[in-house]
Amino acid sequence: MPKPKARQPKAVIEPPEVRYALEMLRFESVSHTDLKFDRAADVAKYCMKMLRNLGYEVHTVGEGKHFALIGIGNLNDLCFEGHIDIVPFIREDWEHDPLGEIVGDKLYGRGSTDMKGAVAALFAALDKTKARPLVILTTDEEPGAFAGIQMAVDWLKQHNIKPKLAINMESTDLRCIKARKGALIVKLTINGKAAHGSKPELGVNAIELAAKAVQAIASHAKELQKKKDPLLGPRTINIGTIQGGLRSNIVPSHCTLHIDSRLITTETGDEAVKKFHDVLKKTGLKQGKEPGQYELEVKANYPAYRLDDKDLQLILVQEVLKDAGLDAEPHVGTGFTENVFLAKLGMSVVTVGPGNETLHQANEYVDLAKLTKTKEVYLSIISRFTKA
Repeated sequence: MPKPKARQPKAVIEPPEVRYALEMLRFESVSHTDLKFDRAADVAKYCMKMLRNLGYEVHTVGEGKHFALIGIGNLNDLCFEGHIDIVPFIREDWEHDPLGEIVGDKLYGRGSTDMKGAVAALFAALDKTKARPLVILTTDEEPGAFAGIQMAVDWLKQHNIKPKLAINMESTDLRCIKARKGALIVKLTINGKAAHGSKPELGVNAIELAAKAVQAIASHAKELQKKKDPLLGPRTINIGTIQGGLRSNIVPSHCTLHIDSRLITTETGDEAVKKFHDVLKKTGLKQGKEPGQYELEVKANYPAYRLDDKDLQLILVQEVLKDAGLDAEPHVGTGFTENVFLAKLGMSVVTVGPGNETLHQANEYVDLAKLTKTKEVYLSIISRFTKA
């Protein structure tokens, strides 16, 4: 079957939501924890211009660092929130242009589904109404910094702006997500003692000790499967990275692991950390900096989030989805998003976006029809909220 021909962007012919998405995809806005490698500023300037052209008063919080844009309008009881940074990509892995290409009924590009497409749909929806809900756009979500959203929330608190409803625009295939797991990330360092590889008895092998720790943590993870949150399921553990040793003829003096655990509502991050300590100590390891001891550093600790089914703002979103002929049942998400920070202001947070499961993959795409549907859904939420 011949490959569909790519259509070139046509500013006049393409609907606004597609045109805006293409324009945003042209920015290779890869974010990084090290600002020397961060490239999200240019797409932020584009969004700032878009918001100002729509009549918004735009504030930048954290400028010169990881930052966020806050658009203040005339409907601050309603908030739309999302991120405009992307993860890196390898061009050679892509069949289509990672910086935006329309093929058939799909728009390809890094960030098309996660989540520039959703932001573009919001801009297109705002073209069709005089209502101006609060808009928050962050530049540091992908590396897990979350500095932008936390500074934005602090700014709103200082200015006594407390929306009733926030729409987080992450990828949901236009389903509404009412609950998400939290995130606990820890760095585990096993301390050993270096020695020549021919005389290992003179050293303490950090990798061998780490192997025992890995087995114990893996067993702990299996036990957690038996204790499920009725909504979010079990807490999970993933040992994501392990690094240790310099050469094969040196007894390794250190071994470092990064561990990801997704939290549920029945267990706090602090409780989960205590269980990590208990598991490690059962292997014979003691906490400390000496050879044969371990150090555990908490890199992130964010709680789970959930809305009650009777929440009035959730019901409003469900009614909009139902009227649009979409799945209106509330769902749960396993991935961590910026919802939990917004909830600190006391608002209801519901995730609704056009994206799909291709996020972070080569040939990431969003359906053109889904972009248009998202524009209509966002416009309906705005309309319902102005009448509520």
